[in-house]
Amino acid sequence: MPSVLLRRKVLLAGVLAGLAFASAPARADSVDGDWCSADGKHIAIKGPDITLPDGTQLQGSFMRHSFAYVIPENQAAAGAQMILRLVNEDTIQALAYRGGTAPVTWKRCEHVS
Repeated sequence: MPSVLLRRKVLLAGVLAGLAFASAPARADSVDGDWCSADGKHIAIKGPDITLPDGTQLQGSFMRHSFAYVIPENQAAAGAQMILRLVNEDTIQALAYRGGTAPVTWKRCEHVS
């Protein structure tokens, strides 16, 4: 039978490991969150809600690893469907389905003001 001292050391090690894990930044395997482009633009996705770089807020089709919305009338490619697809925990690719455009890569924002 383990000694009281050994049990306390094991318990303390478990508590310390739990605290270290809890203090690590959470990265969800989801499109939810704040995304930044290389040219300084920002989008925010929260469930079915999205805020576009110009501040336009609208709703789209949220799935854990993708998000789709119809591009609003006041923007280029209006009426086309925009698909945002999670590549990994820190990267999404955006593609407007209206011919000839290359996907745009967005990275999870480090800090949003």
